[in-house]
Amino acid sequence: MSPSANKKPQPCYAAPECFRHPTQPRQRTVRPRPENPAHRCQWVIITFQMKDDIRTKLAKEFKERIYTERQVVYILVETRKLMELDEIKDHFDVLTFCCNWAVHAKLQGPFAQKVIAIFDDYQDLFAMPFATAGGKSDLSVVSRLTELTSHLTFRQQLLDLYATYNIDCEQLVDDAAWADFIELFCGVIQDCPLRATAKTKHVSKVLVRAVPPQSSLRKVAGKLVLEWTWQDSAGNILGQTTPFF
Repeated sequence: MSPSANKKPQPCYAAPECFRHPTQPRQRTVRPRPENPAHRCQWVIITFQMKDDIRTKLAKEFKERIYTERQVVYILVETRKLMELDEIKDHFDVLTFCCNWAVHAKLQGPFAQKVIAIFDDYQDLFAMPFATAGGKSDLSVVSRLTELTSHLTFRQQLLDLYATYNIDCEQLVDDAAWADFIELFCGVIQDCPLRATAKTKHVSKVLVRAVPPQSSLRKVAGKLVLEWTWQDSAGNILGQTTPFF
């Protein structure tokens, strides 16, 4: 017998994470959905149970009065999970964007860039008068901005999603309760700006906040007032809009 035949196999040790060089990317394991029919069936059952748990949690939350920012964040996080499980986030693009906004310190993703582009186009109306533009100004941007800043699509997509899953959300149907929800939502995102990742004509950052109840504007309006502010790359305020609820 040759000497090599008597050699014991040497154990192979994987380098622990703490010894990974900072420049070396982490190895991520992607777990695709199982192809085995039995495993696929188990996956479907688990997914159904998860969705059912989320529906139960959301239904329970809406039975209570929504009066804290914590509740709003919880509702949006669970809502995002529901869309993620059924892979329908793209269908509810504005709702997904608002769910993301509630849990990030800043947003720079593709939809955030679309929002900034709307403000940039709106600012363009003031930077280049209609007559100077040869009558080619896109006035539709005014309605797009109004729809965005009033959270009309956000509300509609939220109601449509919950109707799909038979989640009773009567509080969001009532206008006064919806105004309370939006005020809390704006409290969550008011320190979370939208930032442009590419060069724009005018707007580089967008912020929104709920005007405090003690302000004169709020007292005159007698209802919720939001304040949207957009700035250039130097931090100069280019404009503001204050939709009422």
